[in-house]
Amino acid sequence: EAFYLSNNSDVAMAVDAGVFSSGLEHFLLFGHEELRDPSAVFSQSDYLTNNPNVDNAVSAGVFQSGFEHYIEFGADENRLPSLSLYNESFYLATNPVVSLAVESGAFTDGFEHYVSFGQAEGRRTSALFDEESYLAVNADVAMAVESGAFASGFAHYEQFGRFENRPVFA
Repeated sequence: EAFYLSNNSDVAMAVDAGVFSSGLEHFLLFGHEELRDPSAVFSQSDYLTNNPNVDNAVSAGVFQSGFEHYIEFGADENRLPSLSLYNESFYLATNPVVSLAVESGAFTDGFEHYVSFGQAEGRRTSALFDEESYLAVNADVAMAVESGAFASGFAHYEQFGRFENRPVFA
C-alpha cells in the first residue's frame, strides 16, 4: 500500500478524498490496466520485456496487464516478476517461517508474502540486494525512506537506483 501510494500521488489524493478506500482498490480496478506497478518487486515493463508472448497477449487484449497474467498463470509457471530483483528460492531459504506459511497454503508463494508484508519488514529478496546495506551507502535514500518519500530502499532501487548505478553493498 505504502509503495503504491507513494509512487502514485494522484491515487493517494483520490484515497484521501474518499474516491477509493485504498490504493489496492484503485490498483485492482484501474491501476493494473494502466500498467502501474503494485510493489517494488513487480515491474510491469520488466515482466512484459522478459515475457514477449505475454506482451503480445496484452497488446491483443487477451490480458488487461502483465500483472493479470502473472496472477492467473505466471506465478504457477515460475515466471519471475523481475529477473534481477526477486529470487523465490533465496527468499524462502532466508525466511523459513515464510516458507512454512507457503507450504501450509497461507500464501501462494513467497512473492505474495513479500508484497503483503516482507517489503515493509525490510526482508531481502535476493543475494543481489540488501536493504540495510543499500541504505547505509546511500544516505540520501535512507533519508527519503525515513521521510516517507519511498516505502523502502528497495522501492527506490527498483525505480531509480539500479538505473543510477548506485552501490548496493557497503
